[in-house]
Amino acid sequence: MTPPHETFIGLFATAQPALQRFVCAAIPDFHEAEDVLQKVAAVLWKKFGEYQEGTLFQVWAMRVAQYEILHARRSHARSLLIVNEALAERAAEHFSAFTLERDERMQQALAHCLEQLPSAQGRLVAQRYRDGMACKTIAEKLGRKPGEIRTQLCRIREKLRACIHSRLGASVAGGPS
Repeated sequence: MTPPHETFIGLFATAQPALQRFVCAAIPDFHEAEDVLQKVAAVLWKKFGEYQEGTLFQVWAMRVAQYEILHARRSHARSLLIVNEALAERAAEHFSAFTLERDERMQQALAHCLEQLPSAQGRLVAQRYRDGMACKTIAEKLGRKPGEIRTQLCRIREKLRACIHSRLGASVAGGPS
């Protein structure tokens, strides 16, 4: 079983780009947005025991971010850059719905692409990412060098990225923006 901190790190790393876009869209000042994002990460970690495994972590994280944004706005109520809270609420709901739809499509594409992998590559991906095994541990089990495992995983990730890209198109698959 994966330790809670590793589970959190994996979930947060996946949600972090969307959270950062969301916070930066809501908080015009870059430095303040970074502060809010750090507070969001701290709150998520503090309340991670309340997260229900199997639910969408990103939805939960976005809701926490929304509260932290509102808190930051209230703290700076005298600033001229404050956005109407009702408008911010609507924007947050729209952004969450858009992000969830895109993420769902990406997850479906990833599942399809994982099924296309040869079984040995699929097992390697499962050991590393589903089971949370370190490359060194996998290498020991397979009688190989950790560097070989890392290289093979890198190639598999590139293969998966290309497959997802071809299924969804460059704009959705996270290509250069």
